[in-house]
Amino acid sequence: MAVHYTKIPSMEVGATPILGINDDGEGHVEGWTEDGVTLENMYLLFDADSNPINCANEYLIYCKSVDLEVDLSSKTKGLCHYFRFLDEVGIQWDHMPRPQYQRPLYRFRDYLQALHEEIDPYTGRHKLSSNTARTYLGAAIGLYRHWLAKGINFCRSPCEFRQAKIQNDNMLGHLNKAIFIETTDLKIKPKDQPARRTDHTPHDLRPLERSKDNPELHTLIATLNTGRCYTVKRRRYVSKRISLETKLAVLLALYTGMRRAEVLSFSSALVSPPKIGKQAIELSIGPHVCCATKGGKTGEIVLPVWLMQELAHYKQSTRYKARLTKYLKQTKDGFAKKYPPLLLNNRGKPYAEGTLNARWGEIRKAIYIDHGLMSFNHKFHNLRPTYAVNLLSNCLGRRYPSDHPKHPNEPIVNPDEALALVQKRLRHSNAMTTTHYLRYWNDNDQGRRADRAYEEYLDDLFGDDTSVAVCQKILQ
Repeated sequence: MAVHYTKIPSMEVGATPILGINDDGEGHVEGWTEDGVTLENMYLLFDADSNPINCANEYLIYCKSVDLEVDLSSKTKGLCHYFRFLDEVGIQWDHMPRPQYQRPLYRFRDYLQALHEEIDPYTGRHKLSSNTARTYLGAAIGLYRHWLAKGINFCRSPCEFRQAKIQNDNMLGHLNKAIFIETTDLKIKPKDQPARRTDHTPHDLRPLERSKDNPELHTLIATLNTGRCYTVKRRRYVSKRISLETKLAVLLALYTGMRRAEVLSFSSALVSPPKIGKQAIELSIGPHVCCATKGGKTGEIVLPVWLMQELAHYKQSTRYKARLTKYLKQTKDGFAKKYPPLLLNNRGKPYAEGTLNARWGEIRKAIYIDHGLMSFNHKFHNLRPTYAVNLLSNCLGRRYPSDHPKHPNEPIVNPDEALALVQKRLRHSNAMTTTHYLRYWNDNDQGRRADRAYEEYLDDLFGDDTSVAVCQKILQ
């Protein structure tokens, strides 16, 4: 049996034993006085041989009886992991080698960090969250703090204890402007939390990457091409087909920048076969066509011709007509009947946000399992900034030919013009909101001009229909 812990509903500590002598003249404990302390919901640790780990148990008793901690479960689990780790690597808790990295706490920190960075191939999540890793490490550090305060002298310091000074923002902070806290040099580097932003860029501005090292956009298109996603049944991952409606929702968000609610309420009345010679199709969306735009505002979107062709093909399909018939039968509102949603389920009900989120989660599972891209944790909304950054990239990447008489190799569109176009396509009322996309492009994708992946997996949104074959394959 490995190192383990036991929960004790009630135990008494600090009582004075009543000693006596039996008939053989031997001393024994006849009972206990009533001056002890009763501890409720106590935990005790035991080693692999079921012997109590006294150094840990005395610390837990101190936390319960002196510090009056109500819940010791997290601290107990952390100590259990710590002593289990020490048992597996074969070192003692109080053995402090000269090299710092070989001491127990440092080795435990490295173990927790590695466990945190490991990704479950099926769920795509970290096997140990950074918060849990910090809790376990903090429990082990607290053990050493306790024994150092008790006067135990280790041959070398378990770790470097430091005092940090932070600003006091409390109501009486003008009296004590600073607070000093105890800290150490043992840190867990979180990989599951967004980096702190200093440029006020929105947290949801996370376009899908398309670099060689992180081909998120390529992998999403490949998953749609495959048409396979995964759901969980009886604790097992089961493959299933990606529905046509889900694919169309992804394509609409990716190629028009529409928000989720706008995609779900996009009306089939706006869909018609494009005229020959058209390069892009501009549509007006808003409450006047039953489209749930943000703030109820009317705006313009632009669809590539090939996407309109696919939408028109789906609109004429038997699948959609059957769903539309059910929708019209159960809808009383004449205006809603005039502008029915393009995305309906098999009961004739409009797709709900929760349904689309669930389907998007199934696509993410396919990206984890089939393509091994564990870093893909995007929300559906991130397709909108993906559209914006790719549109901006395409605008800024267009240049005059090298033999141009006036502007050889110079940009055709300047940054101000590009931002104005993106602002119009995203329907931003404030130009400062759009500026975040330029900052992201400058900071993260200086190599976009030479990146051919965009032309291979996304058309340039100006009428180039090189992606028609890709889309047709997706919808098969």
